[in-house]
Amino acid sequence: MGRRVLSSHRQAGSALIVAIFLVVVMGLLSASLLSMKTTQQQMTTQEVISTRAWWAAHSGMEWGLTQVLPLHGALAVCEPKMPFPLSPERFHQCSIMVSCQAVIGDEIEGSHRYYRLESTAQCGTGRFAVTRVQESLVQGLPQGS
Repeated sequence: MGRRVLSSHRQAGSALIVAIFLVVVMGLLSASLLSMKTTQQQMTTQEVISTRAWWAAHSGMEWGLTQVLPLHGALAVCEPKMPFPLSPERFHQCSIMVSCQAVIGDEIEGSHRYYRLESTAQCGTGRFAVTRVQESLVQGLPQGS
């Protein structure tokens, strides 16, 4: 009978060691999962802001095209800096700037004028700031029409 008492007394400390080991392993696993979740949230935020910036630049490009290719015979407007007419609040705090340059060169033949448009959108702040740029070379309407 003395052996059983002595044997269970020795094993009492090993259960404590196993319990501490399990708590440490579970803590490390929890910290790892939390870190992965935080990284995933940051990546998702960056992707959303990047998509907003792309679409804001696209909107700026579309607006710029309406300026250089006006309807109903209006005069084309092409300026080095053309601020987008809508406020940043309407684009989730994205700022948009459109620039235009009339291109006339020896390589361009005919009575058409060409425009080089660049739309730049910046969204987000700090480490989540994203800038997207879209460029386009557009053939204008024939001069004199």
